[in-house]
Amino acid sequence: MWRMSNIPLPAPNRAEIHRIPPEILSEIFVHCLVPEDENSATQNTQQRLGSVCRLWRTIALATPGLWASLDITCNNDVLCPPLPVIGAYLQRSGTHPFSFVLHAMDARYSPSASILAALTTARSGGATPGYRVTPLPAEWETTLSAFLQRSSPALRRLSSAPHMAEPALMRILTLTPHLRILRLSNRLPNLPSITATFIRALHPPPPPSVPLCPRLQILELSGVSNCPDGLCAAMLRARWGAQAHDNGVVCLEQAHIGHEGGPHDCDEAEMKELCAEGMQGMIHSLL
Repeated sequence: MWRMSNIPLPAPNRAEIHRIPPEILSEIFVHCLVPEDENSATQNTQQRLGSVCRLWRTIALATPGLWASLDITCNNDVLCPPLPVIGAYLQRSGTHPFSFVLHAMDARYSPSASILAALTTARSGGATPGYRVTPLPAEWETTLSAFLQRSSPALRRLSSAPHMAEPALMRILTLTPHLRILRLSNRLPNLPSITATFIRALHPPPPPSVPLCPRLQILELSGVSNCPDGLCAAMLRARWGAQAHDNGVVCLEQAHIGHEGGPHDCDEAEMKELCAEGMQGMIHSLL
């Protein structure tokens, strides 16, 4: 693997852009990536940076953070980019936490267990991955659940898995002691809902019971349905301040919850108090 320490410093008489230390260029390269929440592929960024000159290519290859995210499309059990390219990203990302967005192009097809297993086992080193999965058809649930269960002990971030029924999702979350970011949405039709059952599961029980997602810091739920007013606020309060400490969980930093229908006056009033105390976020009703 390329290492930054092996890159020779440019000669003093070179152009100003070539006199920037490799470590600084490496940091600039990482900031050229499109934020993942914009849901845009970033593969072209690495290629463009590496094609400028030999020095930039060497620095790009030696920058793990530049290769630590990838958009993957599965169509009829065919991956794009192909598995060798994915493997190159995994190798070049080293021990940097790796994230990917998985897209389903056809509801009739599910990714084979071998492909998802390869994504898990190809990861070199001891890094901690994060997974961001676009809304997928229900046919994927069995395969994807098995994949997440295999990877869940190291999971730090799980976003947008509305296709997964609550029992399967909660089984995954019981195996994610290090999960810090959870973002779920069910705003598409014919997908399982986020209900009061899930909200109650996130409410930490009193010790010595083991809470779900004890290290959770950011929670975003969109499309919560059939949830009594006040239940979400009680869960958030139990994960905030002194109560969080007493319940054996990390204090939430951000919480955004969107209800289907409303009003949820108690939830919204309690959320305002939590925000006044320092939590970031809101509870609101979705149209």
